[in-house]
Amino acid sequence: LDGGGSHSLGEHARNADWASNGNLCLIKAKGSSYTVEYPPGHRLYESSAWISDLRVSPDGRQVAFAEHPVLHDDGGRVVAVDSTTGKSRVLSAEWESLDGLAWHPSGREVWFTAARTGVEKSLRAVSLDGQARLVAQVPGGMQLLDISRSGKVLITRSNEHMAMLSGQFAPASQQNISWLDWSRPVAISADGSSILFDESGAGGGNGYSVFIYRRGSQS
Repeated sequence: LDGGGSHSLGEHARNADWASNGNLCLIKAKGSSYTVEYPPGHRLYESSAWISDLRVSPDGRQVAFAEHPVLHDDGGRVVAVDSTTGKSRVLSAEWESLDGLAWHPSGREVWFTAARTGVEKSLRAVSLDGQARLVAQVPGGMQLLDISRSGKVLITRSNEHMAMLSGQFAPASQQNISWLDWSRPVAISADGSSILFDESGAGGGNGYSVFIYRRGSQS
């Protein structure tokens, strides 16, 4: 809704946020292209990387979001765009896991949850000139959901782990063959004896790691 009238976001809309003046800001994805429109119909930013966590600043003059170079991988950077000039800038880059973003009520900082390695994210803040700081860190990691006008922070705490299983559906027979903390199978050999998988959690290190599982051993 905008000014009492309805507006169809269309099938390509992926994420949206309301500005304080009632204007809508949204992300649209079509093919390999992601665009930020603010207001709908006005293209403010376009990228070949996928965009998430769209938020409009308290004064409505800035739009911040997370930009992820690899599709379906949450590694990425925090980007801000001036809604008047369309000028964009990277506020904080090279996060291996980035999920959760919100403006501080002051409008001078963007808060987000991210990790340099692994998936256990910490709460961090970055100013519009790129000055970053750690706000909070807890065991198991967290995800920022929102910040109220009074400055209260809504987060979820988590202990994430990905398991890799091998077995048969009938009769039911499964074996946990996980190696580290984020084992993701990619392919299996024709005879079923070898499995190609990667590790993108803390155990995989910077840039992740690739392994081959062979029955009876990992290498």
